[in-house]
Amino acid sequence: MEEPESRGEVMEEVTSCSFNSPLFQQEDKRGITYRIPALLYIPPTHTFLAFAEKRSTSRDEDALHLVLRRGLRTGHSVQWEPLKPLMEAMLPGHRTMNPCPVWEQKSGCVYLFFICVRGHVTERQQVMSGRNAARLCFICSQDAGCSWSEVRDLTEEVIGAEVKRWATFAVGPGHGIQLQSGRLIIPAYAYYIPYWFFCFRLPCKAKPHSLMIYSDDLGATWHHGRLIKPTATVECEVAEVTGRAGDPVLYCSARTPNRCRAEAFSINNGECFQRPALSNQLCEPPHGCQGSVVSFRPLEILHGYQDLNGKDSPTIQQSPLLDSSLWPEQEGGILSKSWLLYSHPTSKKRRVNLGIYLNQTPLDAACWSRPWILHCGPCGYSDLAALEKEGLFGCLFECGTKRECEQIAFRLFTDREILSHMHEDSTGPGPVGEEAQMPDKDTKAMMSVEDTPGGKACPNPQDLRPSVFYSIKFFVLCHSLLQLAQLMISGYLKSSISTVEKRFGLSSQTSGLLAAFNEVGNTALIVFVSYFGSRVHRPRLIGYGAVVVALAGLLMSLPHFISEPYRYDHTSPDMPQDYEASLCQPTTLVPAPTPAPSNSSCSSNTEAQHLAVVGIMFMAQTLLGVGSVPIQPFGISYIDDFAHNSNSPLYLGILFAITMMGPGMAYGLGGLMLRLYVDIDRMPEGGIRLTSKDPRWVGAWWLGFLISAAAVALAAIPYFFFPKEMPKEKHELRFRRRVLAASASTVSKGEDSPSEKSPGASQEKHDGLAQIAPDLTVIQFIKVFPRVLLRTLRHPIFLLVVLSQVCTSSMVAGMATFLPKFLERQFSVTASYANLLIGSLTIPSAIMGIVLGGVLVKRLHLGPMRCGILCLLGALSCLLLSLPLFFMGCPTHQIAGITRQPGNLPGPELFPACSEPCSCPLDDFNPVCDPRAHVEYLTPCQAGCTSPVAQEALDKSQVFYTNCSCVAGGGPVSAGSCDSACSHLVLPFMFLVSLGAALASLTHTPSFMLILRGVKKEDKTLAVGIQFMLLRVLAWMPSPVIHGSAIDTTCVHWAQSCGRRAVCRYYDHDLLRNRFVGLQFFFKTGSLACFALILAILRQQVKEEGTQVTVSTSGPQQQLLASGSGKKPEESSV
Repeated sequence: MEEPESRGEVMEEVTSCSFNSPLFQQEDKRGITYRIPALLYIPPTHTFLAFAEKRSTSRDEDALHLVLRRGLRTGHSVQWEPLKPLMEAMLPGHRTMNPCPVWEQKSGCVYLFFICVRGHVTERQQVMSGRNAARLCFICSQDAGCSWSEVRDLTEEVIGAEVKRWATFAVGPGHGIQLQSGRLIIPAYAYYIPYWFFCFRLPCKAKPHSLMIYSDDLGATWHHGRLIKPTATVECEVAEVTGRAGDPVLYCSARTPNRCRAEAFSINNGECFQRPALSNQLCEPPHGCQGSVVSFRPLEILHGYQDLNGKDSPTIQQSPLLDSSLWPEQEGGILSKSWLLYSHPTSKKRRVNLGIYLNQTPLDAACWSRPWILHCGPCGYSDLAALEKEGLFGCLFECGTKRECEQIAFRLFTDREILSHMHEDSTGPGPVGEEAQMPDKDTKAMMSVEDTPGGKACPNPQDLRPSVFYSIKFFVLCHSLLQLAQLMISGYLKSSISTVEKRFGLSSQTSGLLAAFNEVGNTALIVFVSYFGSRVHRPRLIGYGAVVVALAGLLMSLPHFISEPYRYDHTSPDMPQDYEASLCQPTTLVPAPTPAPSNSSCSSNTEAQHLAVVGIMFMAQTLLGVGSVPIQPFGISYIDDFAHNSNSPLYLGILFAITMMGPGMAYGLGGLMLRLYVDIDRMPEGGIRLTSKDPRWVGAWWLGFLISAAAVALAAIPYFFFPKEMPKEKHELRFRRRVLAASASTVSKGEDSPSEKSPGASQEKHDGLAQIAPDLTVIQFIKVFPRVLLRTLRHPIFLLVVLSQVCTSSMVAGMATFLPKFLERQFSVTASYANLLIGSLTIPSAIMGIVLGGVLVKRLHLGPMRCGILCLLGALSCLLLSLPLFFMGCPTHQIAGITRQPGNLPGPELFPACSEPCSCPLDDFNPVCDPRAHVEYLTPCQAGCTSPVAQEALDKSQVFYTNCSCVAGGGPVSAGSCDSACSHLVLPFMFLVSLGAALASLTHTPSFMLILRGVKKEDKTLAVGIQFMLLRVLAWMPSPVIHGSAIDTTCVHWAQSCGRRAVCRYYDHDLLRNRFVGLQFFFKTGSLACFALILAILRQQVKEEGTQVTVSTSGPQQQLLASGSGKKPEESSV
């Protein structure tokens, strides 16, 4: 056979080979379509083998068989033989798909791998049913593709019983390779079915993973490697590259659903790969596309590049593209032994504009060049072949003018074309990877308007720029806003707890249970979600959780719309401006009042509606807890996984700083909404004369839930566009290259290979390059969890820190829920003003305490002992500041007709005789105040008043009642409660509370560090999950109920509704203050005691460690003394 022309002759005709040759064309009349190209070059015979699938339509299920065209290369041209069907590559009743050829150099044999799929069963049907219908087969040729052997089925030999856990599988498509070691590699992928629920398979959960099929005996026997986990990867190709120490590393480029390629490396010839990393410079169109990669040696190419450009051309060091600082060093030179060439559509929107990418440093995914457009227009699958000795490359690719499957074309190009185009790109405007370049002027002219999709000329693909949804910084911004909105909706109920009680007649115990009920769903799922979070699409699940939170907010506001309008006066159903309804009407002048409705009639209407409203609110709180489960843990883990290690703390700090403003904004929103009347959407004609200072006032509590729900819904939208995995930040990619080079260097020095070591040692040695062990199933997790839980709880430091945090969280939960109500009742301030004080003083103080604690731990480099001291001092100071709170408050209002009954609950007595002739309703509530005696009456009727007087002044109306028989001098008395004489104490009280909150929050970071530094490394993640679970179970769930029950015991007058006790109208202020502040004092004392015990244990541990070190460093005499005391010498050493 005639030898090809010399290198110089080829290079002189470089422009003549810059055109496409269609090898397989669609037959429009018959509908025959050719797809899935595979290309192989055989150097000894200078032969190209071009394979494809012949299909009756373009659909996968309509594949028929494989076809082949052989091409003989002569210099820079290739002469192609006619199309030949490969009828040998068939199984009866099956269709043949995915050609994947490989050439074995020693024997000269060509192995053509493919899959045979039963009937017309699609891949999706196999994945959904979990029933594999594919067979792994190959044929071989000893004469460069002129003749082929019979088909051989390798399914049982290679896959065996494991095929039961593969929903389906496929090889290639594209070419395989032979490594320097002689191993033959066939890339493949499989849909793996994990056992998710006990012993039952869930086929719909099958996840695709790439893997390698290999042979170490020249193709006699074949085996498969481990799945490349955990990233979902499908079609892949591999190339052998050179590490920094000159050792071979196998590079894998795989298709993913994440809008960019996945790259992984193996240092044990493909048996297992490290965790794949996503490359944002290699984009994928929607649903992805197959791509091809080849490696080649660059030394001769660089010399040829300088010869081509002459003496004035840039040298290696001067070329912007050929950056010598990125080249790995090796013995005998500074150049890498291999570069990578990659072909793939360059658009992220659709399969158009086939590009050729070059990477001079294969171990660094950030060094891909901008693409050189080989074909402008629709394109699809492609396969590359490298002729490195001749400086030539071949590319077989799908293309067309309107659709990608119109033809399969072949393009032959040279190394000088690549370098010249890359040099033009590097000297042009913009950084590498920003804008793709057109092939040449002739190609631009050939691409007329009608040749491109939609009648448009081939544009510069601006869509190559990375999407904002592949930016971890944008994710941090979105997650900060989402957590801010989520904490707003979670904290809003606490800001309006007294209003909800008043509106629906709830006791504080019931409202406390309602506030704590969102922890029920959260607690039930948080540990499992944290443990199995890596298996799911985290951003999407965060989005689903946010949607549930938004629905919970809407459901929380539903009771307002299904309830009747609020009636603040029981004797005035239509709420007119009728003040005579509560006046004294002697029985001698008017008929006897109609008796109150019976309990039976009341239960059939009002009570049923009351139960429905309460049930809806409890259901909404449960949904709120369930929806909140994935938001924080998944968001934090996602940021930590894909942010650079040095940037992750900064991003998390920004996240926490923004989200900590959520509770403050919730109280602020409550302060604004509660200024509006509850029925602002259905106000009666003529309006109302209530003001926010009236004890009967109910604010628009429901409106804040609608606003918060809308904010959460808007913040949830971006999460449905974030990928399951995004590329690691670039600094991490360079670190990965150094790790790989170091690992390859270790192997080259003669140390044991990964296959010869234990799995644990291999994984530690290569820092993640070994195959990751399969995840635990649910039943395995249930078996392991109790042991880990007991081991963690037996750690005294961990247990005491958690107990101290339980005490602190109980204090915080009770204060956050009922402090607004406490301020309203104790100091007679409005609900909106109480929320404003908390949102502007207490919440910012707590945030400052958390930040200050973190700063002290970082700046002072506090160890466990000093962290314990800081926690002890913070808890002690917080406890001391709570002592003055017992004496800062207002006395109980004097309510006419209400006194204490010794030994029993407070209750109403008989009214004074002056109001007996008035026949006053027992459950009416329209308080009036005698300003001279500072005595309050429940209604004007009970004060014996017979006439009202309304006064208008300064845009403010005031109602007075006169002719009051129970008031000295006959009145007048003013409508509303009496003003408090000590409301000025609210600001000093809040100042001490805020300062105490800051000191209590000061212990947050150091106590958390005690947990992280006190448990085993492998238990840290689960220990944190256990910590949050215990805090919810022991603090956030019971504490609001405990505080609510304590507040209920201080009530002196209850409203009645259908014969049941409803909302409390008046409290004993002294008893309320003592019990509420006393509970806070109790929990602070418990926290202080726990920190004192922690400090004692730490001191004992330090003392024991010092003794052990002294014994271990002393002479034989000390050991003899130790043994003489009944201990072995070894027991006294460290």
